[in-house]
Amino acid sequence: MSNNNLLSAALVAAVAVAGLAPIAHADSIQGTTVVATSSFDGGAGQTFTFTDLAAGATTQSPLNLGGGSGDSIELVAGEPNGSSTRNELLITFSPNDIFVPSDQIDFTLTLSGQNFDIFSALTVADDVQVPTASENGNVLSFEMTNLDQISGVDGGPGLGGRVEYVFDAEPLTAAAPEPATLGMVVIGFAGLLFKVRRRA
Repeated sequence: MSNNNLLSAALVAAVAVAGLAPIAHADSIQGTTVVATSSFDGGAGQTFTFTDLAAGATTQSPLNLGGGSGDSIELVAGEPNGSSTRNELLITFSPNDIFVPSDQIDFTLTLSGQNFDIFSALTVADDVQVPTASENGNVLSFEMTNLDQISGVDGGPGLGGRVEYVFDAEPLTAAAPEPATLGMVVIGFAGLLFKVRRRA
């Protein structure tokens, strides 16, 4: 292979390698559509669609979680900054809820045009247990159990409960490599080629 052909092959390989390593990019759910679904004790799921979420603003769903009234499901869209955008899912149970030990709520959150980032995390579970949680692309699913701790005793109000999930989102399409990254890869291949030519 001639030196010119070797250089061409090296540059093509550099572009291919750069293309296989997209740059991580954390997104806000600002302006997107997010669907929340809640199912109580295996019953039919209730669905609410959040639309046009504003960055930094709290949007509340009227879904009834199953124990009574006064519960809330809220989404807070993070301020987009490209590296660690904090979006929040907040689920608050009313002190007036009445649950029994066997009660369970299955909850899903579905993003539109985005996937959940691997750095998503459950950060708060007050008087509620979350035994299992999973992320599959654009769907976050988890269970809420031990709900009887929320209920009051002898007809009096309980303590309520709270679940908070903090997450980044990422675009469904792979991000294009940054010019600086591509340049470094090309320089690396060019340096390798220079060594080959020197030895020749």
